[in-house]
Amino acid sequence: LPVVAASPPQAADSPATAAGAAQPARVTLRNVPAGATITRNGVRVSSPRFALEPNQRHVIRVQAAGFEPWEETVRLAAGQTRALTVTLRRAQATAASPGAAAPPAAQPAQTQPQVQPQPQPAQPAPQPAAPAAQPAVGYLFVGSTPATASITINGQVARSNPVTNYEVPAGSVTIVFRWTDTGGVPRDTTITLRVSPGETVRRRVNLPVN
Repeated sequence: LPVVAASPPQAADSPATAAGAAQPARVTLRNVPAGATITRNGVRVSSPRFALEPNQRHVIRVQAAGFEPWEETVRLAAGQTRALTVTLRRAQATAASPGAAAPPAAQPAQTQPQVQPQPQPAQPAPQPAAPAAQPAVGYLFVGSTPATASITINGQVARSNPVTNYEVPAGSVTIVFRWTDTGGVPRDTTITLRVSPGETVRRRVNLPVN
């Protein structure tokens, strides 16, 4: 990995510790109609690509006007990714409710000259809805030496050091490293990376410890 020299460290208000939880699992939904509602365990999500808590049962549901809801239950391991294709069926017409008034009896029709029906042009088959546009994102592989420093990416504390396959919005990304030197003094340093859509950026930072 390329090495970036850290800018002169500044004293921090308090030390932070790196989180060590497992990496989340990730799901990508394909063929989601524009304007559809996506929920994960009953909670709405804003993008067809989202993270899941690993080793847990999750119910994913997609609803769109004029279609029957689509639902899938998944359980993924830490770091696992899966692409699911959403297939929505058009909703059936609602049947008449019980107790509704019956239509009036038909009156005897008068005899009319028979007219041969004209053939009707074939109706075009309905086209599937265009999938929703995917958000522009990139990915980070970031770490430090020593690895005891905590890492904050765009204001969010990462769960581990190093951070692997961390999804960020494309553009400017601010990364803050916080650690305590051998004298017990809290310190921090900040770097800024530029991430293009679909790009993976790798960076390791050497931090002074005395």
